[in-house]
Amino acid sequence: VQLSGDGQQRFRRRRPSRTTALSTPTAEAPPLTSVKGIGGDYAQLLRAAGVRTVDALSTWNPGRLHAALVEANEQHDFVARVPSADRIRTWIDRAKGRED
Repeated sequence: VQLSGDGQQRFRRRRPSRTTALSTPTAEAPPLTSVKGIGGDYAQLLRAAGVRTVDALSTWNPGRLHAALVEANEQHDFVARVPSADRIRTWIDRAKGRED
């Protein structure tokens, strides 16, 4: 909390810590690694991009998720190569239960 020159309180937004942003899903939700093709490094990358559960993964647009993964990988350098939009589309389909 900061006080402005006129005595009013100003609140600054806090960014979540990296630990919070990369935390694992709850015990009730299946881990991202339960989706065929998603290993530990890709799961970390997905979490850094804001995807924390298989259900959340199933709602993403492949192109937008690819862009989010590129941005997250530039910040955190989890993988040598970000997966293609086609591979991401496969993960999304698997998360929706459309493909094994």
